[in-house]
Amino acid sequence: MAKLKNIVKQLSEKDFKSIHDSLIESNAEKSAYLMKSLRERSLSDAKIMVELEVNANAYYTLRSRLNQKIEEHLIQQMESPRTDILRKVANLNEILFTKKRTISIATLKKLEKDLLDYDLANELTVVYKSLKRLHIYSPDHFQYSQLYNRHVAYMLAVDKAEDLLADYFKKYGSFFLSGDATEKLGLTLLVREMQNVARLYESHRLYVYQSCMLVYHRLFVEKEDNLQQEGESIEDIFDRVQKVFDTYNLDPLYYHINLVFEFLKLEYYNHYKVYRQAEKYYDEVNDAAGSLLVIEAGGLVPYLHEKLTSSSSGPNGAMEGVRAEGEEVDLLHD
Repeated sequence: MAKLKNIVKQLSEKDFKSIHDSLIESNAEKSAYLMKSLRERSLSDAKIMVELEVNANAYYTLRSRLNQKIEEHLIQQMESPRTDILRKVANLNEILFTKKRTISIATLKKLEKDLLDYDLANELTVVYKSLKRLHIYSPDHFQYSQLYNRHVAYMLAVDKAEDLLADYFKKYGSFFLSGDATEKLGLTLLVREMQNVARLYESHRLYVYQSCMLVYHRLFVEKEDNLQQEGESIEDIFDRVQKVFDTYNLDPLYYHINLVFEFLKLEYYNHYKVYRQAEKYYDEVNDAAGSLLVIEAGGLVPYLHEKLTSSSSGPNGAMEGVRAEGEEVDLLHD
């Protein structure tokens, strides 16, 4: 009961109305009543059973059907061109065993192109493995073997980068509380390791992960060294990452991690007192503070909430500066 009740309460108003209306239209009035009761009233199971005039077995069947209906609705909301590609990859064996070799290869080549566009390394390994086997008596077998091996290694590199990013923010939490020099050194070593992983491949995904860690490190860990940093400036990083997001605008990971970069831009411009620029990002980040805490790649980051709170209300808050100053200051570059 408690699990279903929590799910119903956490549905957005739009999702709740859509599911509720669907239940009414399909003449499932009791399920609709149960859903509304779970969301808007605090009743025990016994009281709801009395109001619905059902016994315990019928009530638990009702709950099970409602839970299934909610799951189906939420899955439908995930539908996208990307989801369609993943479904095709999952059904590859059906094609390989029922279609002629020429048709199978043509289908795999089309999937290869689509997966490359979305940078889906895991699924590409499945496609290359199939192409490798279909070309076992062809000179192209070596080419697809190499592509398969390369993408397996790339997939592992992406997994490693994701783990490093999570470890970094977990360790940052300890550093933020202690200020310990050893913790700071550990963060610096993680940045270097991330840079080494990102150098292995020309990959926009590895670049985005590296940029997230590097910009955060410059803004919050090595502040005093910010003017002596080698490599790209923070603004150049922001521009390049934004181009990646614009190019792969259907990628769900980029859709969500974009909010983290909006926060980093807010902090960057606030740090250099470029308040007019900071104002562009404040409202969006502040409105999505809850989502920002949910993203937390393994710990990214309770600190964000503390920073947003201080930005909105503290004596040195970003928006206080925006509204009080109203005057743009020249930006210092790294």
